[in-house]
Amino acid sequence: MSTVLTLDLYKEIYYLTQKETKNWRQVLKYGDGLELNSKRKLLWTWPTEKYLQNLKYLLGEFDIKDILSIGCGSGLLEWLLTESLDIFVYGLEIDRNWWQRQSQYAIKSFIKLNYADDIFVVPTHLEDAQTFLQNCCNLRNWNFALLFCYFNNRQAFLYYVSVYKGKWIILIGPSENANVHSDPMPLQPEFEIESAKQWQLRESLHINECDILALYERL
Repeated sequence: MSTVLTLDLYKEIYYLTQKETKNWRQVLKYGDGLELNSKRKLLWTWPTEKYLQNLKYLLGEFDIKDILSIGCGSGLLEWLLTESLDIFVYGLEIDRNWWQRQSQYAIKSFIKLNYADDIFVVPTHLEDAQTFLQNCCNLRNWNFALLFCYFNNRQAFLYYVSVYKGKWIILIGPSENANVHSDPMPLQPEFEIESAKQWQLRESLHINECDILALYERL
């Protein structure tokens, strides 16, 4: 799919996510009318309203109110979760120059992004990296979950898990029968040996026939 066509798909979504005209239910309906490849250009996993209701119940059960999404891309999923679930979802990306470039073909973010460039470009002490993650959520504690949605960088995943000192990790990715891959896979995250015993699968939630969410709790 060309960049121009991708941007055409975004135009309607941009309109439905602006402060004056925002309507998350209409965003969901818009996605329902798209074929799979077009959906993937906008969002890797397209939730339904029923799924969002189930997720709201799940997060409420464990009092999860703040989430930091690692590698969030355009942040459309994070915008949907914030608007529909009455929680705060923050985004973290790399390559500030790419996301902030001033081009007619540039895809703009739906949420305010934090950038991890600094902690990867120069050597960073563990304490500085931990403070950075907390600052992304405007918090001075670990009362937030980490979210990895269709993430595909094992080294980065293990790094963030090692830095994070909170209680919850959320993984979204393909179900076992889907012909798609992510790393980590939701039900087989393959944590490092030293930390594997710390994390236990607490709940799983099917988003649709292709995607699944897994919630892990630190023991």
